[in-house]
Amino acid sequence: MTRKNPSVSSNGTIRCAIYARTAYQLSSVTGAEKQIDLCRQAAQRKDWEVAESCIRIDHLRTSMEGRIGLQELIALAVTKPRPFEYLICDSIDMFGRDVSTRDQMIDAFTRSGIGLHFVSSGLDTSEPSLPLPGRPNLSANR
Repeated sequence: MTRKNPSVSSNGTIRCAIYARTAYQLSSVTGAEKQIDLCRQAAQRKDWEVAESCIRIDHLRTSMEGRIGLQELIALAVTKPRPFEYLICDSIDMFGRDVSTRDQMIDAFTRSGIGLHFVSSGLDTSEPSLPLPGRPNLSANR
């Protein structure tokens, strides 16, 4: 008996969530929309399906305490069945500027089996060039 992965759509396409974060009030709406558009384009290039119910935006939040959208995605990542298999974010900086916080978030997703793709840098957790907790930054040696 084969079990179907619920995070993969019925046509076999990988389902992905999108996360956007804005840091400045004046550009928060257009900045988030632009990030989401870039993430949608990346998903389309990879033939991934965007899980529309898994798009989250955090406005003007620098600490994790106020980043409800990201916290919701982390919670969804551990649900069964998972609603997405990948998380797309435009920039690793929008995901987290503080290295230790960013590493914690990357670790939270990857431990749950969720891959991450950062559009503007092309970094992806499926590739060894992305610095992950416990893994050296291989791109720094190039």
